[in-house]
Amino acid sequence: NLKMNRVADRSVVLEGDCRVTLKELVEKCDKGTAACHIASFDRISLGLLPSCEGGWAIAVSCLRQDEGGWLHIHANVTVNEREKWAH
Repeated sequence: NLKMNRVADRSVVLEGDCRVTLKELVEKCDKGTAACHIASFDRISLGLLPSCEGGWAIAVSCLRQDEGGWLHIHANVTVNEREKWAH
């Protein structure tokens, strides 16, 4: 998908649980490693199901400090809550 949309050269894929992978990246950055140049994102996709809410705080801390960015969040919701989540 990244190649088809011609953004593979501008993307970083961190496979795994975002609560773990982003935290590890931040810890490496805090130690001054080369990971710092990729620890600031303009888009983060949080695909944990049934809810990615546990990753929101660490993801927000990894958004670009100068401009912010987008969190793409995913969750399973009941039919009764669909309207509440859609707005």
